[in-house]
This record gives sequence, C-alpha cells and structure tokens, in this order.
Amino acid sequence: MKSEKDNLFNKVTGNPLLYIALSYPYILVVLLSMGFLYINNLPAIRQNSVPPALSDSLKVIPELTIQEPRITSAVDLAVISAPTPAMLEKGKQLYTNTCSSCHGAEGKGDGTAGVALNPKPRNFTGKDGWKNGRKFSQMYKTLQEGIAGSGMPAYDYIPAEDRIAIISHVRTIMPQPDVDSPAEIAKLDETYKLSKGTEQPGTIPVANSEKILLGNNAAKSISIDNITSRIKNLRTENSLLDRVVSNDRLLVVTLINNQSWKTDFNAFQNFLSVNLGKNGLSTVVVSMSKDDLNQIYFLLKGLV
Repeated sequence: MKSEKDNLFNKVTGNPLLYIALSYPYILVVLLSMGFLYINNLPAIRQNSVPPALSDSLKVIPELTIQEPRITSAVDLAVISAPTPAMLEKGKQLYTNTCSSCHGAEGKGDGTAGVALNPKPRNFTGKDGWKNGRKFSQMYKTLQEGIAGSGMPAYDYIPAEDRIAIISHVRTIMPQPDVDSPAEIAKLDETYKLSKGTEQPGTIPVANSEKILLGNNAAKSISIDNITSRIKNLRTENSLLDRVVSNDRLLVVTLINNQSWKTDFNAFQNFLSVNLGKNGLSTVVVSMSKDDLNQIYFLLKGLV
C-alpha cells in the first residue's frame, strides 16, 4: 500500500501538469466561493465605500436675524474713560454670549470654539502680540473691522454702545491696559461718529435673501412673458412693429435688462447701434426714417 502511495506521489511531483490538473477543482471552488461572498456583501461594501461627512461645528456660521438699516443712539464718550457698573455688567453678559466661546470665560484665549483656530484667539491677560494694540480706540477698531488672516471677524453689526460695553469689560481682565489720550478718543469719535450716532447696516439671513431673489426673478419672468405676449398681439395690428421685430422675447429681455434706452430718443438710437442684430430687432432699423424710429421708440417705451 505504501509503495502505491509513493508511486502516486512520484507521478504527481514528477509531472507538474498533473499536479495542476488535480489542484484546479479546489482552486476553482475557492474562487467561486470568494466571488459569491463578494456579491452577497456588495450592498454593504458600496454603502461604506464613502466615509460619512461629519460637519465641523466650529465652522458653522449662525444665521443673522433680519434687521432694518438704522442709526444707533449717540454714545456719551465719558463712559470710555469711566464705565459705569451697569455698563460693565452689560459688557460681561455680552462677552459671555458673543466672545467667550473663542476667548474663554476668563479671557485667556482657551475657549472651546477656538481650539482649531490658527492663530489662536487673543489671550487678554497677556501684553504681547496685539496686532491693533491694547488701547480702547485700537480695540474698538478690531471689533469694527476684524483682523484679516485670523479667526477674528468684524462685529460692526453690533451697536456701538454694546461694543463699548464689551471692551470695557475686557479691559477689567487685562493687566494694566494702555490708556488713550483725549486726542485719541477724539480721533476715535471723528472716525466712527460715536457721539453723533452710527449708521447700522441692515442684515438678512441667507435663506431669506434666496427667497427674495427667487421671488424677484419669478416676478421678472412673469413681466417678460406678459410684455412678450402684448408685443405679439400688437404686431398683428402694427405693420411697422411687425417689420422690425425679429425675436419678441429676446427684444423684451434686452429692453428690461438695459433700460438706459428709455432716457430719451438719442439714448434709444445709441442702444440700437450698440446692440444691432442682438436685441431682437431686425437690422432693417438702420435704414428706417427718424419718424419711424421715433414711433417705435414711444411704442416700446409704453410697453416696457
């Protein structure tokens, strides 16, 4: 028996083709098994092929509330040098709500939202590295304009008196804050009109602005459709208009988007020469009499 096994082994090892032939069924079974396994798990593989996108909460910009443009009340400049207890308390609350997420509750630049920022948020307890400076007027400039190349945005939408309150509170954290001279305070007032009341720009959330734009575009589209329809109807009654109009809608769109032609007849003639062949009017207008062009001008002006 052993001799027969040895002979079989010798045959297999001595003939590689025979070895491959005997192994082929096993290899085929393994490959088919792997193929079936892959196909059965294909949905899960495809589902996990793209890693889930995680939103970075530090980069989420909160929506602004709708505010109409306005002029804020005048500021008593005396509070800059001598803030009242009520102002300091208000400034502390505003700082906590607006600034502490980056600068930290104690102003050390260790807020949770500032961890990923580079450069790091300002540490108010340190004296070095202040880009605009440590004086009140310089800090106001920072809040008004922000600091380019950093995570410090402009807070010009916050009322001037609130910014003054925030700065007043921060200066209670700072060691020996630099003091402005009367001339520097006067310059601050001259630049930002604090004692006269400052113009506050209006704000509108992105979602609302999108709705307004879409609404305006929809209204504009309806207007174009209506005027185009009226021109088509008039062309059946006015042979002159029918002769010069080559594309009703193109003409209406061009006239609405560039209404400088409505200023006077000369502006209309200039409009024709600049937009010749591209405004929905036929090129025959260049050979028309002034009286005919004048008639077309007043007709279109009455429609648009």
